[in-house]
Amino acid sequence: SNCWRYSTTTTSSSSMMKSTHTITLTYEHYTVEETLSKLLPPTINEIPSAFEIIGHVAHLNLRHDVLPYKHIIGQVILDKNKPRISIVVNKIGNIENEFRTFPMEIIASTSTSTTTTQKNNNKKEK
Repeated sequence: SNCWRYSTTTTSSSSMMKSTHTITLTYEHYTVEETLSKLLPPTINEIPSAFEIIGHVAHLNLRHDVLPYKHIIGQVILDKNKPRISIVVNKIGNIENEFRTFPMEIIASTSTSTTTTQKNNNKKEK
């Protein structure tokens, strides 16, 4: 099932009534960090949930130990931030030029991978 269920039991001393409530929480109820903590192995000590946003692109700097799970991480970030974010990228190299660009890989996307940037009224698609 795609639900996590929690049961609580409440006892009131004044009326001595016992009631049980079941709360069903689905994927949509959890934050990025809460979802990834349930999906990633317990050996991952630091859950990656921080990212920068530029337009509709979320940019991450994933550590080496979570790289095998990069697509899961990207998809969760994408799901939890729709429609604001439509592409999640991971930096795969260093900034090595005056324009402060860096190599990256797309780890999750809604469908398009074209980004339009504009500087001094000049538009450029990448």
